[in-house]
Amino acid sequence: MGITWMLVYVLYWKWRFSESFSGMIGSRKEKLVDDRTRDSIFGMLDYALENTPHWLMPNRFKWKDHRQKLKLVNPESFNLITGDTMSPEFSRGSRKTVVVMDEGAFWEYFREAWESAGDTTPCRIVVSTPAGRNSFALLRESGIDVLTVHWKDHPFKDDKWYEYQKERRTDEEVAQELDISYHRSQTGRVYPEWDEVEYGHYPYDESLPLYCSWDFGFTDDTAMTWFQAPNNDKVRIVDSYSNHGKIIDFYIPFVTGQAPSDDYKYTKKDLEVIESHKNWRRGIHYGDPAGKFQTQVTDQTILTKLKQYGIIVNFREDAKDFQKRKNETKLLLRELVVNENERTKELGLAMENAQYPEIRGGGGTDVRSVKPIHDWSSHYRSSVEYFAVNYATGRSRKTRVYDKFPKKDRPKLSLIGY
Repeated sequence: MGITWMLVYVLYWKWRFSESFSGMIGSRKEKLVDDRTRDSIFGMLDYALENTPHWLMPNRFKWKDHRQKLKLVNPESFNLITGDTMSPEFSRGSRKTVVVMDEGAFWEYFREAWESAGDTTPCRIVVSTPAGRNSFALLRESGIDVLTVHWKDHPFKDDKWYEYQKERRTDEEVAQELDISYHRSQTGRVYPEWDEVEYGHYPYDESLPLYCSWDFGFTDDTAMTWFQAPNNDKVRIVDSYSNHGKIIDFYIPFVTGQAPSDDYKYTKKDLEVIESHKNWRRGIHYGDPAGKFQTQVTDQTILTKLKQYGIIVNFREDAKDFQKRKNETKLLLRELVVNENERTKELGLAMENAQYPEIRGGGGTDVRSVKPIHDWSSHYRSSVEYFAVNYATGRSRKTRVYDKFPKKDRPKLSLIGY
């Protein structure tokens, strides 16, 4: 539909005619932002510049000086358009009139990037086709202003065109690119059972045992999920937390409920979570067997470091086997409920978006269900799996037997002589 082109021309008009303007536009890869071809966003800006009459160009504009990598400068007004790529710190540290995020549904760290851009500008714009139920879909449902541009709005596309596209594309491609579906644009899901998990009000209960399950990240995310398990009732997820690029010490206050005096490295939301855990018990901790290996920052293992704070992480060597974790998790999901909050919604999105890789070949596409794709959803997924495999070992699963004949309708029998 050309939405990116439209936004590029809005930025270009502001760059050329506004008295004071500083815009930023980004995408998930640098080559999509600026690789000096027409396919990139700055390539579109180049096209706009090349087709602007000379008398409309800014005074003293020189290509070699004012059109640099990921940057376009107006020498007359000093207006600026810059480019950036996907990261949790997207646009942080600058001040912009507007920040545009292209194809945001495909950003691995979309939520973090969106929040980071909120400190940069009062005007954030994101454009994308759906990519399943993820952070972008959650933002769309949050009450934010939404403008939907459907293919039916295109003057050269009709129902015949749509039927032709359905013949040449997969069902997932049609759902994503044409039907604007956030539910049917997923294939090869690991845990479709998550759709049946109930969300509601299940806060921390001081009378119940507490479990915390970890997935440790070395260069990517570390995820924590807190569970409680009432007797003869469903297991509850009461809270969750995840962050990126932090050493293990950063996560200690989320267990202890005590923020250190140098809390500058914690955001306001982080401190709210820490405060909410202040009166929680330490609980039983489960985790990734990889935690016994040395970190890249110190010569200590993660498990050793946590032990210094009184946190003993239990793990099973056979938890390395994904098939075992998956089987136990699927059983857990039958008896699981979730305390609904912003963080557990993110966990839910991770469980919904856990997918197996697709193998293309022979003119078709097959899903290879051996091991899931390692992406943004992996860490929350793994934290749930580590709980499932460890918790299953520490309890006996009760199996209910259902009889089609109610007890009151059964004939009374008696045994004599034995």
